[in-house]
Amino acid sequence: MFKTKVKIVKTRFSDKLVLDLDGSVSVFIPDRVKKAFEETEGLFENFSNAVDKKWIAVKIFRENNYSMEFIVDESCDISLDLYEVNVKGTSPKHKRVALSKLQPEHWYAVSGVKQILTRYGLKVLFELVEDNRSVFAPQRMSSTFEKDQESLNEMMVAAEKGGLEMMHLGDT
Repeated sequence: MFKTKVKIVKTRFSDKLVLDLDGSVSVFIPDRVKKAFEETEGLFENFSNAVDKKWIAVKIFRENNYSMEFIVDESCDISLDLYEVNVKGTSPKHKRVALSKLQPEHWYAVSGVKQILTRYGLKVLFELVEDNRSVFAPQRMSSTFEKDQESLNEMMVAAEKGGLEMMHLGDT
């Protein structure tokens, strides 16, 4: 049986929730799941206690993206409503497409903006409402946001509020 703990780890970008399995394997809990914990007062503390007592199982699976689901044992006597956490633990089905595949001169509503560390460096990813697609920003834009984090944060907030649109200008 694994000795499991939930801990918070500081990374270059932000604090991350991590499941530490037996001190040898660590699993980062997605930010969307962390946000669900933060939205419900006391849920994270109850979750941590349930993990310590071995009342939580974690199911990690891959559909289009990696997803995770927390399963609560029937013997758990701690009040845990993990429905929202599990909903947010299921990755959205955004299909990544090349920028060139977008229709030129067409406005696309943006539901989310993320900064992702890839093997090629930091990239900015736009999640589009239309057809649940996502597209990487051009390298020059990613480089600009790497230097100007404040503007990127403002763009992320605007996307969350539904006030961000983008247009592909075609081959420029």
